[in-house]
Amino acid sequence: MPSAFHEFVAAGINTDITDWFKDVREGRVCSDERTIAIVKQMSATLATTVKFSTEDNGDKKDPDLSFEIDHPSCKFPGLVVEVAWSKRKLDLPRLAKRYIEATNGNIRTVVGLNLNDIYRSRRNEGAGPGFATFSVWQAELDGISGKARVIKAVEDRVRLLLVLQTAYCK
Repeated sequence: MPSAFHEFVAAGINTDITDWFKDVREGRVCSDERTIAIVKQMSATLATTVKFSTEDNGDKKDPDLSFEIDHPSCKFPGLVVEVAWSKRKLDLPRLAKRYIEATNGNIRTVVGLNLNDIYRSRRNEGAGPGFATFSVWQAELDGISGKARVIKAVEDRVRLLLVLQTAYCK
């Protein structure tokens, strides 16, 4: 069960992303018509379960946040956010790879927030301040095979200035 701090951070990131979407829709932060058109179709699906297969074999993940395009051909969110905040370190790179490869790139962008240093610093008196980091992974489609591969766009940045690439379905 997520902690109150985990949920507080996830809710704050959701607000930041939806505010950014609003700014894009209104032309305040972006003038690219294609990006604006895509963002106009996007909406938050929050912690909706992502099922990787149609079979009921438990092949699914529950991201902390997700955002999808309202279009019949989009079966997966284009953007997924995972918040790691616990005693054990969540393997964010492995999780990002799973989201992207299991959906063959339909999940275009995965943002991972690592709050484990903050968790440890709160548990260890005098350990000093903990820092949050974020990483961003994106799908890159091979033009020949059509298979998705994962590229790391941002790795372990301490400052949380998210410049989100447009998350869209293929």
